[in-house]
Amino acid sequence: MNRTVALTVCLLIMFALVVSALVLPTGTPDNQNNSSAFVIWGTRDYSDENFMGAEPEQTASQQVCEEIFSLAADSQQFDYCKNFWGSGTQPDQVYGNVSYCEENYNFTAIFYKGHSIGAYCDVENCTLGEHWTIYADGGYDEEYIMDYLIHERLSSDTHDFVFLWTCGYASDERIGKIDENGHSVGMLVSWMNETSLGSDGYAEPDGSNHCFIGFDDYSIWFTNRTGYGNFCYGDFASLFFEYALMDGWTVNDALDAAAQETHLQASFGDCQLYMGYPMPDAENIGETAMCYMRVLGDGNLRLQQREQTAQMPSSEAEKVLKYLEDVVGLDVSKYDTALLGTSE
Repeated sequence: MNRTVALTVCLLIMFALVVSALVLPTGTPDNQNNSSAFVIWGTRDYSDENFMGAEPEQTASQQVCEEIFSLAADSQQFDYCKNFWGSGTQPDQVYGNVSYCEENYNFTAIFYKGHSIGAYCDVENCTLGEHWTIYADGGYDEEYIMDYLIHERLSSDTHDFVFLWTCGYASDERIGKIDENGHSVGMLVSWMNETSLGSDGYAEPDGSNHCFIGFDDYSIWFTNRTGYGNFCYGDFASLFFEYALMDGWTVNDALDAAAQETHLQASFGDCQLYMGYPMPDAENIGETAMCYMRVLGDGNLRLQQREQTAQMPSSEAEKVLKYLEDVVGLDVSKYDTALLGTSE
């Protein structure tokens, strides 16, 4: 009778552990979000061999964006997941998509790969000076995607993660601002409606639940070697999103892991993206400029916003099985596969 009672109690404990693991979320209410979008944009204009990388960079950009899209789709974290790299990256398409995501999703993550250029707006009495744009699919010779026209489409301020792999938009002078009429300048401010994100979200996350990643001066090419093994910076980008999307790590942790794998550095803070790397200076031909990847705002942000179901730690199950075997005297080997997922 005692053995039967003990066995019953242990099985009930096991059942309770299994049920709790299945129904209890690992996230906290502050980080839960059941309506998310992930959108990729990018130009096909890499015509300048010296400053854009030409066809090899175009090919790498397409491939990496496809890899990132597959990761986002496979993560099953997003109700809306689109890759508009190439022909889908048109000004009106971008503006309309911003409106759509703002109206329908509580969290939107953006990745853009391409180029930046200055321009001026036609808003009457604009005092903000030069505006900042990104290339659409056709590039230099076609209409650009304007900062303030993105900002005009915001309605709920839910573009919480924006990663622009393009030149200059994490530089202090290009982060942007909003005037008294609500007119914006700068890509960070225009995408996110944020004017006070922490200046180093990697070293000092500001807890804002908004994160912007961009470049101070020239962005590094996907085809550039990291200096370790055969890795390129396109690999770094793919691995960052793999850790962030598939494993659910924070932005900072995903950056650390991608840096460690592609640079053999202990962390993102130790690699040249953070410490500085040289690139040809388009404004001073024959010279180089020191450039940086910057994380602004909250580096503790997670791109996985939905509740995650926990798996019961195998150690807990093993404790119960050990008790059944040592104290009760039950042969538990036949239960291993069902309870622990082990296989011969």
